[in-house]
Amino acid sequence: MFLRELEMNSRFVLKRNGQRYRLVGHTLFKNRWLYQCLREEDGKLTTLHHSCHVKPIIKATATSI
Repeated sequence: MFLRELEMNSRFVLKRNGQRYRLVGHTLFKNRWLYQCLREEDGKLTTLHHSCHVKPIIKATATSI
């Protein structure tokens, strides 16, 4: 899955380094989209390219029967 396919405020793991991020926004810079992400480890705001390979973090929800 690519970063550009995620919805805003989605949590994900960047496949190349295994770090966890949260997608907080995107901006157009020199005719390309840069995605602003918050690294969960240290709270640093950084930008990632839209074609980065990611794995979304999906929380399991408990259901009562």
